[in-house]
Amino acid sequence: MAMLLRTSRTIKAALAAGPSAKSKNAPRRQELLLVDFASPTQALVKVRVRIDALLYLDYLAYHRVDGVWLITAKSFHIEQRYDGPGH
Repeated sequence: MAMLLRTSRTIKAALAAGPSAKSKNAPRRQELLLVDFASPTQALVKVRVRIDALLYLDYLAYHRVDGVWLITAKSFHIEQRYDGPGH
């Protein structure tokens, strides 16, 4: 399986091109699995998120810049695909 590299601009355009999960009343689940502070200005966060028919495992790199925590990198894995409505 090949690794894909996408810019935030590309991801935002892809999300804007279709209907939102909320507008489709799609299932959503969020679970915080890990917060690891490497320093006062750097952290790694692991979350599991279901959006519509996909269950993601996300790794988010955060950096504190000018007092604000920003996501500076994201890596994800699709753990499960659900078939049919309500699954």
